[in-house]
Amino acid sequence: MGKVYKPESIRNVAILGHVGSGKTTLNEALLFRAKCIDKKGEVARGTTVSDYTDEEIKHNMSIRTSLSFIEWKEHKINLLDIPGSGAIGEGRVSAVTFANRIHEFVLGVFAVSIATVMLPTLSKLIAEDKKEEAKDTLGYSLRLVALITIPATFGFIILGRGDCESGIDL
Repeated sequence: MGKVYKPESIRNVAILGHVGSGKTTLNEALLFRAKCIDKKGEVARGTTVSDYTDEEIKHNMSIRTSLSFIEWKEHKINLLDIPGSGAIGEGRVSAVTFANRIHEFVLGVFAVSIATVMLPTLSKLIAEDKKEEAKDTLGYSLRLVALITIPATFGFIILGRGDCESGIDL
């Protein structure tokens, strides 16, 4: 059995971008930097970890979402190399759009509420030339937004799955 990670030590990172923007190359660089691979593969040569099927090698591009992971500072970081072409694979564009809308909803509700409370304080501190205190207050506000919105986003995703057997299969 492999190493077991606590849920709070697992991060999921989707690598998104248009066709040819370097998503697979970034994935290779992250794997190399984390010492998961000895040599960076190249898309043009068909030697990358995430583009391994004959079709992907033939076309020099990702066709399916691939999963790899790295370990970094006691965390497992799952890397999802997502194809850049919306024409390839059913549901990928919808999945990304859906995830983005859920995140924006949570961010809109909580971030706007926190900003409404914190902006007058920040304005007063800046007007009084208390830059360090304003910097600390801004940092606190951003951490508070992240502390609330990230778990809430995942909560909405789980609740949206209903019976937990449905969902988006990337």
